[in-house]
Amino acid sequence: MNTRFGKTLYGQRMSLELDENQQKKARILYRLAIKRLIDLYKQQKLIAFYLLDMGLNKFCTFFERSNSRGIQLNFTDILAAKLYDGFNLRKKIEEFESQSPFKLNREIIIRAIAYIVGTQQRSSISIDKEFILRHLEAKDFQTYWDTTCECYTRSLRYLADQHYILSQAWMPSENMIIPLMMFLRQIKHFHSMSENQRKFLEYWYWTSIFSNRYSTSSNEIIIIDSGALHQVASGERITARNYFMRMRPLITEPSDLFSYTKRSSTIYRGILNLLGYAAQGLKDWKSTHKITVSMDLEDHHIYPRAYIASKPKMVGMNQNEADQLVDCVVNRTLIPKILNIQMGKKAPVEYMSELQQKVNSQLAECLPSHLIPVDMITDETWNSHFKLFLEERAETIFDAIKHYTTDVATEMMARYGSQSETSQEIPSSTKPRLRDLIAEGKVVVGERVFTRKRPDRFATIVDGDTVEFEGKRLPINTWGQQMTGWSSISIYNSMFLERTGQPLRNLR
Repeated sequence: MNTRFGKTLYGQRMSLELDENQQKKARILYRLAIKRLIDLYKQQKLIAFYLLDMGLNKFCTFFERSNSRGIQLNFTDILAAKLYDGFNLRKKIEEFESQSPFKLNREIIIRAIAYIVGTQQRSSISIDKEFILRHLEAKDFQTYWDTTCECYTRSLRYLADQHYILSQAWMPSENMIIPLMMFLRQIKHFHSMSENQRKFLEYWYWTSIFSNRYSTSSNEIIIIDSGALHQVASGERITARNYFMRMRPLITEPSDLFSYTKRSSTIYRGILNLLGYAAQGLKDWKSTHKITVSMDLEDHHIYPRAYIASKPKMVGMNQNEADQLVDCVVNRTLIPKILNIQMGKKAPVEYMSELQQKVNSQLAECLPSHLIPVDMITDETWNSHFKLFLEERAETIFDAIKHYTTDVATEMMARYGSQSETSQEIPSSTKPRLRDLIAEGKVVVGERVFTRKRPDRFATIVDGDTVEFEGKRLPINTWGQQMTGWSSISIYNSMFLERTGQPLRNLR
């Protein structure tokens, strides 16, 4: 190293100008500098300079993917740098999260501001990255940041209070909050909405989820829905072309539910949240308290995966089929994470009876909100009836989806659709009831019915609302609940006609 130093121009000049002691110090400094440079190049973290010839969209993609330290970066980091002189975006985000119970999705706020700015300028509205980086300025954020954040918080609070979401972490699609914020900006307060507006909001929310509208091209859908909800808030009809005809749920029969197994899926999350909405709050299994948005929730396997993997005896189902279905959303419900850890590989009746004995003596009051039969706490036959459980729960969930989507589509289109769209017909989902089937001769008074779980116990049809069972007359729903263990049932799915061996729904 000393020889190399001596051959450099600097070293040669030092040998002429400095005494021996100073030359020694210079050689030490050279060796130290070389060692530091070697250490620098060994490090993972280096500063890199790139000369880029590309548009904004490609630049954003490059920026998001080029970091090598695993730090999450996105286009809002570029925006923060652009706005820094006039608006400290990072500081504002920190202020929000220090004061709010909700976590801030900064992209939601930024896209919402982009939409508002677009409507104020009365130009074509865009909320994509290029528009935001090219056109939004510090003054836009100074004007709209605080009010938009307030709108964001109030919208999330409304969704939580009305049981649309069980927790912020389990929202089906965060992008859906933007149209809701635009609705709130127009109507000022959620308590100001009419019943018709509330019903439309309910229809829009669940139909958007189950038609999977926010899975792709979400920017376009956000703009369309923001305009539609603004018009509904203003008491106007929706002018977007064929708006209602595009709102078609992808789940058309109960068996469709078995294909949803990934927690990242909008529909998967939507189903779990729908249970809470239909019950107006899910109950925590540790107590009869309702689950709150502050709880850390897990999508618990009702029939534990480890239990199914142990190859228990199953009625009407082979092991391969059970392995395929154990992770489907029909076998899931949201409960606090700590409780979820305690289930292990126990059979459902075993761990539920243990929970009732050791943790919550009122567990039976909690299960109906999760669409779980109450007698699963005590009836050991459920341990082998995995297939029956999945089929009956899928039918109940499917009925709830229909109730909030296709069953009210015609009414919503008639009230809020454009003139051209209301002239089109959405197929009616109304089906004949038991009394109609009797009137049409498809079912005869005196015929016997049974349930899948109790195929050896029959009731006799008295009329469209009543059956006779063991010498007593009971409402048909009451009898069905006693036979199946479910607190809520559809008699058309759960009851079988002895003459045909098929469920009543096949006659509808």
